[in-house]
Amino acid sequence: MPYTTEKAMIFQVVETWGNGSRDTALQAMWDLLDGIKKIADFDVLRSTTLNYAPYETVEKRQRHVEEDWWGHTPIGPAANVPRWSDTQPPYHERPMTGFWKHWYGDAEGVFRETMIRALAVSLGLPRETEAVTKQWRGKPRPQNLRGSGQHWPISILWKCPSPWYEGWIEFKAERKPWWRLGPPQGHVTVVLSTPSHGVKLYDTPLRPSSADSVALDPYQAYRKDPVEPAGPEGLWVVSQTLHTLMPNTTQTSAYPGEWGPPVLGKPVLSTGPVVCVAPAVPDGGAAPSGIPFTPA
Repeated sequence: MPYTTEKAMIFQVVETWGNGSRDTALQAMWDLLDGIKKIADFDVLRSTTLNYAPYETVEKRQRHVEEDWWGHTPIGPAANVPRWSDTQPPYHERPMTGFWKHWYGDAEGVFRETMIRALAVSLGLPRETEAVTKQWRGKPRPQNLRGSGQHWPISILWKCPSPWYEGWIEFKAERKPWWRLGPPQGHVTVVLSTPSHGVKLYDTPLRPSSADSVALDPYQAYRKDPVEPAGPEGLWVVSQTLHTLMPNTTQTSAYPGEWGPPVLGKPVLSTGPVVCVAPAVPDGGAAPSGIPFTPA
């Protein structure tokens, strides 16, 4: 990802897949909670719209998720289907998790919990307790666990590089008059904030029409100074046109001779359980009922 923020083809397909059907979103949340089905086995990776290099096959996409995203070790084929361990190699002095450089931690656990909570908010459901998950693991949940029919759309953004892996969830319900019936409408935004995987950042947001990423883009998304959106979905970056290293500065990379992207401080080891925290408003969190504007 040569930009610091992107949609990513796979997450655009995740949005279409999960936002298109409440039943699909419910089942995805339960599969994530149950932990029986590997994320690499979810149907979304089998979408033919993802048949695009360098992960143009289902098997390549599964390997990419298991090895590059989670750092899991391949354990050989079973009935000609590739399989991976549920753990990653032990921590060492040059930390990496999959292809996330300068960081070691539970990427799969953070991603899983982020998506569980985003789906729960979208579906108007509480985050399921471990006791309930244990009771219904691998079984269809009864009607009382399915909610009232709420299904807010989820948008996903990928932000890189960061010193460690975090998932951020932003949500907002539409304020509507009391006479409008039915569940509240709203929107959920997920930002996956990941360490670098070593791809050099572009030193300019501009791309020539001859660049492979522009010329070979099947969706022809690139525009310079667009006047209006090219379609119902999109992502724009606003930036100055050139970014270079300041002269006569100290090398910022953990590995001599490399720049791209710079390391944000020393390598990080993340330990302990995955938790979800609602930050206090003075720390940058959101007030549960919003903060009204009151004119002086």
